[in-house]
Amino acid sequence: MTAFGPEPDDARPVAHPERPNPTNWNRISVWEVVGYTLAILFIAALALGWFDIMLPWDTK
Repeated sequence: MTAFGPEPDDARPVAHPERPNPTNWNRISVWEVVGYTLAILFIAALALGWFDIMLPWDTK
């Protein structure tokens, strides 16, 4: 609820002539697509053993 009306705080904006369709709050940005893709590729590279990240058993 807002202080100005009964709409919830996360209500979609009202459509007006300059924007006939309200914005889609569920769409993700290009940066999220790039970030998630890079994270998935990095995890896949680790799983395939492209990086040698094993630590030695002894640290002498």
